[in-house]
Amino acid sequence: MNVETVQAEQRTIAIIIRKSYNESGTTAFTNPELPMQVVIQVRPSGHKIPAHIHPPTKSFPQKGRTRHEILHLDKGKAEVKLFTKKGKYVKSVELEEGDTILIMEGHEITYKADVCVLEIKEGQYAGVEKEKKIF
Repeated sequence: MNVETVQAEQRTIAIIIRKSYNESGTTAFTNPELPMQVVIQVRPSGHKIPAHIHPPTKSFPQKGRTRHEILHLDKGKAEVKLFTKKGKYVKSVELEEGDTILIMEGHEITYKADVCVLEIKEGQYAGVEKEKKIF
């Protein structure tokens, strides 16, 4: 089994994602009521995520800052362009297999090889129209 959920007293107390997990696309493993979202992305080389930030939401009201996101490349390569929360380009960084990045403001991602990415973000994803501000 690639994903296991551990239950106790009618609650989920752990989610285990095995290294054998490799379903294409983006899969979220957490429920909307949790304060963190855990996602696995399995994407082909050339896939691009446009520049965006994760602004505060009703369920995750950050004062004066955007919601943070951690990306860990289990497999592949990526170029991450970093922006201020107002959309000013700052720097482009290359990530390789095993690299991890904590993103605190704007970002754009282009996968340079087939990837498997672990994504951990403050708050849940509720759709591009509600949560992602694209520059």
